[in-house]
Amino acid sequence: MRIEDKIRAEAERIGIDDLGIARGYDRMRILDILAERRRIGWELEFEHSDIEDRTRPEKLLEDYSSIIAVAVSYNLKRASGRDSGGILRGVMSVSAVGEDYHRVVREKAEKLMESIVAEHPSKYYIGVDTSPLLDREIAAAAGIGFFGKNTSIINPELGSRIFLGYILTTLELECGTKLEDGCGSCEICVKACPTNAIQGDYTMNPRRCIAYLTQTKLKIPFELREKMGFKIYGCDVCQNACPKNKKAKHCRAENFMSAEGLGLEHSTRVDIQKLLSMTNREFKETYGKTSSGWRGKNILKRNAIIALGNSGDRSYVEVIRPLLKDQSKIIKEYALWSLMKLDFEGTANYIEENRELLDKELEGEYRDIHNYLEER
Repeated sequence: MRIEDKIRAEAERIGIDDLGIARGYDRMRILDILAERRRIGWELEFEHSDIEDRTRPEKLLEDYSSIIAVAVSYNLKRASGRDSGGILRGVMSVSAVGEDYHRVVREKAEKLMESIVAEHPSKYYIGVDTSPLLDREIAAAAGIGFFGKNTSIINPELGSRIFLGYILTTLELECGTKLEDGCGSCEICVKACPTNAIQGDYTMNPRRCIAYLTQTKLKIPFELREKMGFKIYGCDVCQNACPKNKKAKHCRAENFMSAEGLGLEHSTRVDIQKLLSMTNREFKETYGKTSSGWRGKNILKRNAIIALGNSGDRSYVEVIRPLLKDQSKIIKEYALWSLMKLDFEGTANYIEENRELLDKELEGEYRDIHNYLEER
């Protein structure tokens, strides 16, 4: 059996849903793309800052010969909005269900290489999302899938709900074939995006993407807060709309159940008031092993506060008001925003009667919110 066939068979046994092989990607093209993204302000604070490093696999494994791209599906059912009991629940992306996918994919890649290296001694390096190289470019070069107009990698059988990883290896392997574009004239995801982040030319303004907005610690523009709806972490809108996902294979569920056995319904729907009242310990126990916990409690609480403001339900005013006294600046700022959205005049009067709640910085925020909402 060829080594490539052994690798594929072992990957299938371990639970890797697809695998491809590449040498790398077009370095000069990627350098140009990254430089342009930086020039127009699309580079994100999460990204590796050295553009050169993002195009040089040899900096991670000096004598690498091939790159193995892996894909693990997370194509589960989804749920959102108010449940049958009338409780407002925030929405978690399906990608945040269960155990942190970084660990899931890395462990599978590690098992794969341990098995292969036992028969074919070699060196390797595993990257999952947080390393410098561009995992989507590697996946495309390896034939895992093609780029969608929403910039996701779309696999012909698995759709775009896939987690990606890569393995640099000193083994010299036969490369796969790059797939043809599969979007054609379809622009369903472009039209579905609530913030017009998807440009239609296979590029996306990431600073308008709701998935990014739910993770950033930077100030979220007022008009984009209103587009976030009930999103607590991530956004699935463009992927839910994509026709390629309608008939995609379902994932192997065991990949996405956490060690505590949290089910999908619990994981994708969040009791907002419960989240807002969580202690640090409770937050860590609930979200610490998931991919949504990495930004910390206050970012998810901020998103929950935005969701309350977007609910249009004035009964939540009494839930939010105490947060104006929170120790966290970010919680106070967004509590003020949601209060003004739910009850503009009532909150303005409340603030006038309780000016001590506003320090100099929050005073400026209050004026900005007041002016924005008053002018609409």
